[in-house]
Amino acid sequence: MCSCKLQASSYHGRDLNAEWRAQATVRIEKLRKSAISVFVRGATGRPLPNAHILIKAFKSVKTDKKLVIVGDAPYNNKYVKDLKESADNRVVFTGYVFGDGYKDLSQHAYVFVLPSGVDGTRPVLLDQMGFANCILARDSAANMEVLGESGIFFDKNNLIDDLSKQLSYLINNPKQVKEYRQKTQKRVRKKYSWDVVTEKYDGLFRN
Repeated sequence: MCSCKLQASSYHGRDLNAEWRAQATVRIEKLRKSAISVFVRGATGRPLPNAHILIKAFKSVKTDKKLVIVGDAPYNNKYVKDLKESADNRVVFTGYVFGDGYKDLSQHAYVFVLPSGVDGTRPVLLDQMGFANCILARDSAANMEVLGESGIFFDKNNLIDDLSKQLSYLINNPKQVKEYRQKTQKRVRKKYSWDVVTEKYDGLFRN
């Protein structure tokens, strides 16, 4: 998802009665087959950074929800092969997903997980904030700066155990998930809308 669209933060059609939702339901049923689109991790067209951490953490989480890994790493077949061999039957690998398919997965996700600790603003993170998802991210400086109080974080010094703990917490506390959804949507509109970003750029060049 290297071409993140900032306008996602003001996404038209978020209405519960929007026409696209019925169409999306049909498409998502074909893709997930049996209610798999619960967690979304990764970015379309990108590698799967630290997906192995998420898969290991998910193993100890007691839930019938599915973990959906979105994306691929065609230049590293061994890594993908190892991921699939280490995953249990609750993990689904979609490969590349673009356009409506990616939108459907994002809109139907229960939680979005970002285990990557790469510095810098991740476009996929802004994208998922725009979809008003509850976001669980590694506590890197960049992720914490982008999400602020709208995200929930797991300890980079205790990756697998703390990620498993936070996932279990969110699964067992849907009310908190709903609250975080509201927070991410509010924050992305306040900090990362097209108008806000262009105004900052304009001010930067003028000064």
